[in-house]
Amino acid sequence: MLLTMTQADYARRCNVTRAAVNQWKQDGRIVMAGPLVDVAASDVQLARNRREGGPPLNPEPPAVRRGRPRRGDFVTLRREVIAARLAALDWGQTFDWNDEAQDERARQAALCVGWVALLSEVRDNGHWGGFQVREAGTENREGDAAFNCVIRGHGFDLSAWEVLDLCREEVGPLEDFDTATVRVDLLPVLAHPFDKWDRPSVSNCNRNE
Repeated sequence: MLLTMTQADYARRCNVTRAAVNQWKQDGRIVMAGPLVDVAASDVQLARNRREGGPPLNPEPPAVRRGRPRRGDFVTLRREVIAARLAALDWGQTFDWNDEAQDERARQAALCVGWVALLSEVRDNGHWGGFQVREAGTENREGDAAFNCVIRGHGFDLSAWEVLDLCREEVGPLEDFDTATVRVDLLPVLAHPFDKWDRPSVSNCNRNE
């Protein structure tokens, strides 16, 4: 019997982000059965084609905590719910714009969506003093073992603004994934403005009048 699941469920099974599954799909590293993932065939394909072999599988993803979330809990919400919460927060907060505060905000943004943002001050060997965003728990991997864990910024070239934008995009509308898993207590860091020059668009201004 063919076992299939949605891309969102397969991402949770492999303990990776939906961005990683999207990339696997584009690269032909997983096998699709229509809009669904062929689980057995994809497991074999990943083990054969990834540098570090197949990802550690989670056959029974932990249930999402019900009821009022505690600080630090990850909660799975429908994307329209997240969008509404962020829209209510946009342009309504005052942030500290010094570099240290914005670097910390970028780190919290990555934590909000289950990633980790690493900052490099080195300015040689391809490291330009910026951020790299990885899957959580892969901070200490190096070389080939780290390559497939990087979401964005292989050269440590992301600004704090770009980390915020990437994380906001991760929980935004997406055709194949109608939910996203976030830390609700950290959602405010994903709200606009992203820097002191960030301004609402004309369409946003008109919508809020």
